[in-house]
Formats: sequence, structure tokens, C-alpha cells
Amino acid sequence: MECSFYRQPLAGEPIEQSPKAIPMSEEEREETKRRLIEYAERALLSFEANHRYLREYHAELLKEYPDQWVAVHDQEVVASDSKIEGLFKKVDQLGIHRGEVAGKFMNTHPKPMIL
Repeated sequence: MECSFYRQPLAGEPIEQSPKAIPMSEEEREETKRRLIEYAERALLSFEANHRYLREYHAELLKEYPDQWVAVHDQEVVASDSKIEGLFKKVDQLGIHRGEVAGKFMNTHPKPMIL
């Protein structure tokens, strides 16, 4: 049995030049599924670790990056900027997928919220 997987165009790749489907054998399909599951598991663990880093080092990060956005990847700060757009640009320039970083604004004057 043969099946096809569809994918989104890569960043900067024109939609009309993106392949619509990649024919795969059942064996290739199972291997692809296995790899996707492994990737998702690693991504989830990384996501948790990066957010834990933000929580654990919040006080230090607040001192070092006051009123800045910070991006954490592999449990280290890889970029900072006063604006989130600038942070995204820096993360993109590093070649890191935005979904692989944890970001937070180090607010020195948080506003109280009543919930």
C-alpha cells in the first residue's frame, strides 16, 4: 500500500513550488510516524525544561534583562530584546525554530490583576 504525507511550504519557499505530496511505502510511512513521535517527545521535554528554566532563574533573569523579552533554548538565554518583534528576528537569525524556544517578558513593574 502506498500513501502520501503532506507538508507545509518551508520558510521562504513559494507555495506553488512546494511539493504537494510525497509518495511513501507503508514501511516508509511507519518510519516517518516513528520519527515524528520521537521528535514530538523531545520537543515536549525541551519545552518543559525551557519553561522550568524561566521559572527557576526568574529573579536572576529579571536583574540581567530588566524590561526585556528573553528567549530560552536548551535551557539558556539565546536572545533578548525590548520588543517581541526584535526577539523573533534574533531567534530567526540564529536559525532556531520559534516553537523550540520559551519566551518571557522580564517585567520590572508588573500590574496587579484581580481574577
